[in-house]
Amino acid sequence: MRLVRGYLPFIAGIWACADVAVHHDINANRPICTAAGCSDGVSVKLQSREDNWKNGSYAFEFSFSNRTYLCATDIPAGLSTSPTVPSRLPCSPDLRAHFLVESHCDMVSNRGTATTGCHMTVGNVLSLLIDETPDVFAIRVKRDDNAIFYREVTPTYHEIAPNGETCEPICSVGVLNLVIDE
Repeated sequence: MRLVRGYLPFIAGIWACADVAVHHDINANRPICTAAGCSDGVSVKLQSREDNWKNGSYAFEFSFSNRTYLCATDIPAGLSTSPTVPSRLPCSPDLRAHFLVESHCDMVSNRGTATTGCHMTVGNVLSLLIDETPDVFAIRVKRDDNAIFYREVTPTYHEIAPNGETCEPICSVGVLNLVIDE
């Protein structure tokens, strides 16, 4: 089992909503909705299989909603070194893309019983936050002008209703977790 902790922007508040309960107006028998909000979107996370990006010059191409975003950085210089400070990935046109330090605890179980140990690993994750719900998302990655990854995926979206299903807003959100195998 893998537990993840660290900077998780999708869960931490971009589309996450306040934990609120819907109360009912006893006299009018209708819900009283709060001001908690959310927005449609998809969070994309890209990481290397071993939580270790190889050194080199990287070019990332993200395509969705009939637009292509070109981003580039050198690794290790472009990676974040702090769990609380992301490293922005420069993109044209502008895109909310960052490298984040994420720590993992790979749990060890004893024949299906209680956890008996934890092996901590730390790695950088490329995180994108997209304020729309594209039907298809494509990503191409090159390192030192050599193609190392290509994937075209159809995101799955779920509706969330931070104020309850009888109150607005109701938002469509998705999460894509992609791993570069190299």
